[in-house]
Amino acid sequence: MAALTLNGKLVAFLRMIPSIQQTIELGIKRIILPAVDLYFLEKVSHVEFITIDDLHQLVQYAKGQTLLHLPDTKIQPFIRERDNTNKGTDFAAIFGHAKTKRALEIAAAGGHHILLNGPPGYGKSMLADAFPVSNLSIPR
Repeated sequence: MAALTLNGKLVAFLRMIPSIQQTIELGIKRIILPAVDLYFLEKVSHVEFITIDDLHQLVQYAKGQTLLHLPDTKIQPFIRERDNTNKGTDFAAIFGHAKTKRALEIAAAGGHHILLNGPPGYGKSMLADAFPVSNLSIPR
């Protein structure tokens, strides 16, 4: 369960955790994941999690060959705290743009994308920069 890059690396994708939860609920006993930190899955004891770094290792595993064990230093955390050093405009301090602000809030609540379109100087960048989407980010 991973996204495949053009150079053959397996990487985490945006909705991977809900996908893993659904797979566990379906009764799958072995899940192949990209090389990410599995601390959030440590309480799941009845499922075997296999971490694989690239497509070559996946083919080796499918053929029944031994896997290379990756050192812990290469494994990146799947969820990490976002750097909140940008103390720019406060979203609540922006006046006007009621419909745009409402659309941003709805998109964030539902986890949807949003396209801000308008003439130069309307405030699209200011609204996008000021809106606090989340304190978590997915590595890319």
